[in-house]
Amino acid sequence: MDSSFPTRKPIEQNVGLGVVTGLLPAIRRQPLDMILILGVIGGAFIGVCLAEAVLLLAKAVAEDLLTRVGVPDVLIQLLFDVIAGALVLGVFALSPVFMIWMERKVSGRMQSRLGPMEVGGWHGWLQTIADGVKLFLKEDIIPRDADALLHRLAPVIVVLASFLCFLVVPFGNRLIAQDLNIGLLYILAISSVTVIGIVTAGWGSNNKYALLGGMRSAAQLVSYEIPRGLSVLGVIMIAGTLQMGQIVEKQAFVPFIILQPLGFLLFLISS
Repeated sequence: MDSSFPTRKPIEQNVGLGVVTGLLPAIRRQPLDMILILGVIGGAFIGVCLAEAVLLLAKAVAEDLLTRVGVPDVLIQLLFDVIAGALVLGVFALSPVFMIWMERKVSGRMQSRLGPMEVGGWHGWLQTIADGVKLFLKEDIIPRDADALLHRLAPVIVVLASFLCFLVVPFGNRLIAQDLNIGLLYILAISSVTVIGIVTAGWGSNNKYALLGGMRSAAQLVSYEIPRGLSVLGVIMIAGTLQMGQIVEKQAFVPFIILQPLGFLLFLISS
């Protein structure tokens, strides 16, 4: 057997490692990996701060130039809204890439799989690209007795509901698509629409087992909405507002995660 080929670790070494060991290996075993992960997180934070400063400067310069040229204020605001929407779309499109990579790392470590751990040489970073290529090459098969319209509409409803939640999320100072005065309530309401997409998928398949599975998933999501709604009450009481921009500004000195650690854990689990 070629010694250069990576071998599987015994399953008993990987079963029960959990999420923490999947994402952040123990310092005793992999100190360099921990340093690299912390460096990436720190670099991302610095990059976000620099990007925010550059965007604010570019917005101020562009606004001044457009005003001097004589462009109406309505068109200027429309232009900035389009740019903000493009930024939201970019974040929404790229975030699943990293989330799926982390999820595959956790499951790969627990299941003793080589792909998510070794592909690409550094922590299996090519696994996400391979998954993306696989998804693009997959054929969209509609069951013979299924409702074609509902079959195609169901995933659109789920993705659209998730995307619309980002419209009220502030990415920086005045970097927000729509700062609604009921932004937090808007997020809770729009996120509930995903239940409709799941039920539609089960119903549109014209299969009783798929319908039962969709109803089960919908019941789970509805049950999670109650603790999720209760967990944000503490945030509303502290901030005194439902507006996302003001909620972020209220955390300039003390983050609410310090004041409401149990509420954060409850929201994280239920979401």
